[in-house]
Amino acid sequence: MSQPGRFGAGWAPDESALIRRIEDLERRVREGFAARTLEASSIGAGGLQVINEGSIIVKDGGTVRVEDASGGRAVTLGLLSDSSFGMSVNDPISGAELPLSQIAFGLTAVSDTAAVAGGTKAIWTADGLTATFTCATGRAIVIVGATIAMGTPTGVDIAQAYYGYSLAGPTPLAQSINRAVHTEFGSFVFQGTSMQVHTGLTAGTYTIAGYTMRTTTGSNAVPTVSTGNRSLIVLPY
Repeated sequence: MSQPGRFGAGWAPDESALIRRIEDLERRVREGFAARTLEASSIGAGGLQVINEGSIIVKDGGTVRVEDASGGRAVTLGLLSDSSFGMSVNDPISGAELPLSQIAFGLTAVSDTAAVAGGTKAIWTADGLTATFTCATGRAIVIVGATIAMGTPTGVDIAQAYYGYSLAGPTPLAQSINRAVHTEFGSFVFQGTSMQVHTGLTAGTYTIAGYTMRTTTGSNAVPTVSTGNRSLIVLPY
């Protein structure tokens, strides 16, 4: 006589019971493969270890995210807010998402060794050197450099020459002698740099452009000016 679930003398398996057990095991295996494990789960202080060349795979546009103490996003790995894949760090002040590529390689620079002649007295003249950059945090460091060769001024006037820049974008900035390489008196060659820290810029895309200017403190003619080795460097931070 068949006695499923018991073992002993004269015991014989019940074929239908075995089939049901096998089918049940198959169903559980299929569910196990299809199941999403650790959904909305937490891992305690012990952490999670991946050993023996194991891996963690994030599929379907997911992310690995590190949050600060207040729950704000600090670091993101995977799908970023611009629908690209990568790694980003969020600015602690503005909360703006900064791609790792911008943090590591966000430096924008352009240069030209060719010398350009000075323009009309006391008028900023574009030298044709431009570069475009993205400022997500509202902060950027700008460095300009140039070699300025100035002729001999006329009379007692003090000759002055500048190499500066302007910013075109959401928060435009005009040229200023306070943000420029500056030399005066004339009859020599001067090489220098000027560095400015900009804050409070509206986030967006900007274009920096180089400008030269020559002038004098009096009414006499301005001496010749030649500006070479011009460089514009921008580092959003």
